[in-house]
Amino acid sequence: MILKRCKILGMPVINRSPKSCVHQTSFCKEHCYNKKLYKTMFGSGMRAVDTRNDLIWQCLSAELLKSELKTDKSSNKRIRLMARGEAFSTINDIYKVADWIKNIPDWLFWIPTRAWRASVFKHLIEEIVFPLANHRIMASIDPSNSYVEIENLKKSGWSTMFFGDDNDIKDRVLCHKTWSKAKHRCICRNCNICFSDKRIDVHLKNH
Repeated sequence: MILKRCKILGMPVINRSPKSCVHQTSFCKEHCYNKKLYKTMFGSGMRAVDTRNDLIWQCLSAELLKSELKTDKSSNKRIRLMARGEAFSTINDIYKVADWIKNIPDWLFWIPTRAWRASVFKHLIEEIVFPLANHRIMASIDPSNSYVEIENLKKSGWSTMFFGDDNDIKDRVLCHKTWSKAKHRCICRNCNICFSDKRIDVHLKNH
């Protein structure tokens, strides 16, 4: 199987290298939780991992992905794009991901993204991907995003995922995995906060 299973999330993940993070804010770049992977014992091998992930992304069609997911017998049919990197780095990525979602309707695609920051990307995602029922796209936001930006996202029907200020929790649902002391019990595959079929605003505790 070419896809990786993330033990912390409890589901398959598709990742890309940091080069894909073309929509990141300066805050996101400074506080990216993936930085520690490059500074620890994993650092020496991260470039090879990034190269592999980017190659998989380029080659992965809906047909191949569907075949891969059929081998994941322990899953409850949830998949994350991305645990590392950005799903919608280019316009073509929007059509690519939409093709996956459309052709694999029995799986839920969980996709936090900052692509909303580019108006053409936001428009195309709303037009092409939003009508598909089996996605859970969330706008990644942080303290550098303005009140107006966030309110416009909500009015456009976007769910949001916030991190960066653990005091700014008003009107947000606290993520069980990052806020709970028993984190091992709060695996995302068993949680329906981010996987809600309603619009939702989630707060990740700094981790």
